[in-house]
Amino acid sequence: MREYIKQPTIYVDYGQYMLTRQNILQGISFDQTIPPQANFFGLKDLSTRKTFTLIAGVESEIKLYGIKALGKFLNQMNYLAIYGHTLASTQTEIKITATPQSGTAQNINILPDSNSGICNNNTASTIKYDGFSLFKLEGNLDDNIIFDTISISFISQTNVDLTLDLAGISIGRSFNFPHRVDLNAKISFDQMDITEARTQDGKRITSVNFNGRKKHGLFIPFQNYLQTYNGYYEQNNDMQELTMRTSIANINFQVSYIDDDLLITNYKLPFDAKGYDEQETEVIFENSQSVSNIGSYESHNTLDVLLSIFTYNGQLPFMINTDLSNKYNDNELKNDTFYIVKNKKKSFEFKPISPQIYNIKFDLVEYS
Repeated sequence: MREYIKQPTIYVDYGQYMLTRQNILQGISFDQTIPPQANFFGLKDLSTRKTFTLIAGVESEIKLYGIKALGKFLNQMNYLAIYGHTLASTQTEIKITATPQSGTAQNINILPDSNSGICNNNTASTIKYDGFSLFKLEGNLDDNIIFDTISISFISQTNVDLTLDLAGISIGRSFNFPHRVDLNAKISFDQMDITEARTQDGKRITSVNFNGRKKHGLFIPFQNYLQTYNGYYEQNNDMQELTMRTSIANINFQVSYIDDDLLITNYKLPFDAKGYDEQETEVIFENSQSVSNIGSYESHNTLDVLLSIFTYNGQLPFMINTDLSNKYNDNELKNDTFYIVKNKKKSFEFKPISPQIYNIKFDLVEYS
């Protein structure tokens, strides 16, 4: 396993942000989940094993209701990550749709595109491995329509009912850093909550209260598994526990000489009618019936929007791949440089070093 940082990519979860900011409900179209009322969206609870039954020939849906987002906003989503799943062994197909407040559902395309460094060589109908899958999204939604619901559908391609494992779903936007990090970048691994005491006769007693990062449902995080679904994972659970890393990663790096176009976007104040009319901009959420009264962003492909807004300066967890060039011979991304992380500090600092050129430093800790 290679543990170093070259040219990172970050993945920011829009669903998690919307659930945090708005009064949004998660809905499920199937009768029962284990545990009951399981939350599938976001990165906060990937360790809990979650299951539901796929009925043969029936689409099972997980939905976000009441998002009130314009098509322009949803079209900027470019990745879908699914954690701790058995989609391959259960031969399950997936699809994503967005439904407006009035009207029919519109598709968001799920694409294989390993050359972009954004996903594995999966397709929505042929998923190769259980465990972790990452896809590219391409939205063709009507820009100026307000959408109320995002639905992710699971369709069994077998003629029998099956139990599907699904630890979590992340849907949002990725950002590829334009070049490599500075040479002082490092990843270190800390052992947490290990205490040592000495008895009266001089013996040392060590207590381990934390055994490292948690699994994603049944699986070691970000690993791929090629097995038929026959109870293999449950039977070999103890063996998986023994092979997991028992430490937490600390990721520190700086990226220098970044153009401000990639760091800071133009923001139009909600009631700046002149500024709004002069330039087509990006509307985040629809909070009133008058679209002209909404604050807007030109692009989500800037670090201040992705990190400062959608992760609350890194206080909400996000995913990072520390080495975009870490691939197999068939050009699929390797999984040993993926992490779920949070910012150790309360803010990200953009340090100007010349006109319109900045350095940005990251001090991240693995979220578990």
